[in-house]
Amino acid sequence: LAPADWLDPDCHVVVPLSPHPYEVRAAPQLAAAFGAQVEALQTFPGEVSGEPTKVVVVDSSPDTGFPDPAHGLVEHGFAMGQIIRQLGCASGLCLTQVASQLALGLRQSAIGPVEDSAGGTFGYQSDLAIAILEGYEAAAAASANQNIIINLSVGWDPETGGGAFSGSTWTGITDDNPAHAVYSAINQVVCSGGLVIAAAGNDSGGEAEGPMFPGGWEEKPAPLAGRCSADYGVSAMRTAVTPYQPLLHAVGGVDGRDKPYALSRPGGVPRLVAPAHHAVVGYPSGPSTAYTRTYSGTSVSAAVASAIAGIVWAYQPTAAPADVMQTLYDGGAGLTRGADFWLTGRPNTAQRRLSVCGS
Repeated sequence: LAPADWLDPDCHVVVPLSPHPYEVRAAPQLAAAFGAQVEALQTFPGEVSGEPTKVVVVDSSPDTGFPDPAHGLVEHGFAMGQIIRQLGCASGLCLTQVASQLALGLRQSAIGPVEDSAGGTFGYQSDLAIAILEGYEAAAAASANQNIIINLSVGWDPETGGGAFSGSTWTGITDDNPAHAVYSAINQVVCSGGLVIAAAGNDSGGEAEGPMFPGGWEEKPAPLAGRCSADYGVSAMRTAVTPYQPLLHAVGGVDGRDKPYALSRPGGVPRLVAPAHHAVVGYPSGPSTAYTRTYSGTSVSAAVASAIAGIVWAYQPTAAPADVMQTLYDGGAGLTRGADFWLTGRPNTAQRRLSVCGS
C-alpha cells in the first residue's frame, strides 16, 4: 500500500448508540416533559394545615430516615424516592418526606444470589414483608400522629403466589407462606391507619396475565375493625366516606400521550394510571441540580401516585386513606378505557390519569 493509505490512524471511536450518555444531556428536557404530564406545581396554593406526609419507599435502597431517600448500589429505590420528594416540593415548601427501607437486598454474582446491605436488584417475598412492617414502624416511631404511605414500586409474577383466595378469604397455606406474609404485613399497615400504594406491574413476557402482586390485591377489601383487632391487635383506621375501600391502591402506566404503557400487562391495568415512560427528575446536589437515570414502568406510576397522595394528605391531614385516594381519582384526567381489575363488589369505572394540579 502507498503511505497515504496507512498513515491515517485506526481510531477506537465506534460506540453503541444506547441512551447513556445521551440521556444525561437530555435529562433537563425529559424532566420538564415528565413534570408537565403530571402537572406538577411550581407553588402550592392556599394554606397547608398538616405536616409533611411521610412516605416509606420499600425498594432497593438501604434503610434511611426522613426526609430524603438513600442511594444504594442500584438507583431504582433512590429514583422512586426522588420522584416522590421532588413532586412533593414547590418553592421551598415540601409536603412529602421520604425514607428508604431495603427489601431488594440481593444481587446476582458468579456464585449466584448474594445478600448486600447496600441494596440489590431483587429480593425474597419474606424480605418484602419484613421491610413493609419495619418501614412503617420506624416512620410511626419517628413522628407520632403522622400520616404514613408505604410505596411499593416492586412486585412479583402471579405464578409465584398471591392468588390463593375464595372471595376475600385467603384459602392457601398461611403458616410459613411468604406471599401470605406480605399480604399480612399490608393488612397490618392498613389496620394501623397507613396507606399502601403499589405498582400494577409490567409485562415480563411470562404466560400469566393480570396484575402482579402485591398490586393485584386492590381486588381485596380493606380489613374491618373487628378483624384488625382480632388478627393484628390494632384498629386505628379512620372512617372513610367513599365506598371504594380496597386493601391497597394499584397504579398502572401510560405513555406521554396518555395511551397505555407499552409493557402494560394484559388484564393488568387498574382504575388509577400515571406516567410510566421516560421519567426523569432533578434533585439538589450541592450547588447544582443532578438528575436520575431515565425510568419506564409502573414503578414510576406508583411513585407519582404516592407523591400526589402525600400532597393531598398534607392539605387534608384528618382524611381517611381511602378518601385521599378518591380525591386523586376525582382529580385525574378522564380516559375512555375501563379498568381491567378493581375492588370486587364495586362497579367498574373509567381509568383516570393522575394529576398533581387536578388533585
